[in-house]
Amino acid sequence: MYSMPFSLQKNKVIVAKCFIFLCLSYPAAQLFYTYSQNTIGTNPHKTIMGVTGEWGFICLLLSLLVSSLRRWLCLFLRALKVKFGRRLADWNWIIRCRRMIGLFCFFYASLHLAAYLWLDIGLDWEELYYDVKDRPFILVGISGWLILTLLALTSPNICMRKMGRYWRTLHRFVYLAAVLACLHFYWLAKLGDNRPVIFTLLLAILLLDRILFSTIFSNTLKDDGMEAKR
Repeated sequence: MYSMPFSLQKNKVIVAKCFIFLCLSYPAAQLFYTYSQNTIGTNPHKTIMGVTGEWGFICLLLSLLVSSLRRWLCLFLRALKVKFGRRLADWNWIIRCRRMIGLFCFFYASLHLAAYLWLDIGLDWEELYYDVKDRPFILVGISGWLILTLLALTSPNICMRKMGRYWRTLHRFVYLAAVLACLHFYWLAKLGDNRPVIFTLLLAILLLDRILFSTIFSNTLKDDGMEAKR
């Protein structure tokens, strides 16, 4: 069986991480630049909250997409009976970047929450109490952020080793965080804004993909030694 040299795998990971870091850092850098230059618009806090919230959701979807792409590539190459199908479909090098994408999701979600607390309500904790009480989408958004915080804190390899199988169970709560993000986006969006529908459809596709593989194709990939990581 063909085996990809470790140095090549390592180089791929480095290049992929640098590319992903630059791409996902750009929206925050551009937002900071426009804010510092006073060219962000007439309603800065709404713009900041909108951009950070949307990119947090995008990063969440991207982190789920990585595993789905690997699964389909494994299945496709197996169907073609490619000689080195397993290694060609071995996206471990890109899956190693999934943690970075997840941390970017937490980063943008935290900026989104910070913009609300600081720029929108001016760190008025009494107003926060009434907002959470009277505006359900605030409670839903904060609940989603708390889940992402827990996942970010337990993302290091040492946590994975210490927690064992419980780590995988805990990190499945990312699906709940994604659903809460959808609800938050729906309640927050203005009438005629189709972005929540698009994001929800993308999330539904990714969730259906996981259900499909867990019920139909999981044994096929196991038998061929190409079981995809969740």
